[in-house]
Amino acid sequence: MHDESPQRFQPTIPVLFVFFAALLFIASVLVTQSFQQTEAANGESASATYSHGILHVTIPYHAPHAGAGQLSVDPESRG
Repeated sequence: MHDESPQRFQPTIPVLFVFFAALLFIASVLVTQSFQQTEAANGESASATYSHGILHVTIPYHAPHAGAGQLSVDPESRG
């Protein structure tokens, strides 16, 4: 008696690598497109950079005078 079970596809390491690389690329394109659509009313856009464990955020805002400011975030207050 000859057992003819169906052959199962066993993905190799290069196939899995290409699959996950393509998935990562598609996800990064979608995230980038969603952030490009965010824009302030005057045409300036916010930006964020994470480098060496520090998050730098630029939020366009026109104040009556020039200078640096301080942003405080209170996680307890919910508007």
